[in-house]
Amino acid sequence: MKTKFIIKKLKKKKTYYFRVRVYKLNRKKVYGKWSKIKKVKIKK
Repeated sequence: MKTKFIIKKLKKKKTYYFRVRVYKLNRKKVYGKWSKIKKVKIKK
């Protein structure tokens, strides 16, 4: 299971908000609950 990912081309000195959810392929997609919002500030 993949537990991290990289997002490229984010702008410097900006704040981004992310949330994620899991899904499972078992004949059809089954989704989990959304995570809490994570705030990330790009510094350089």
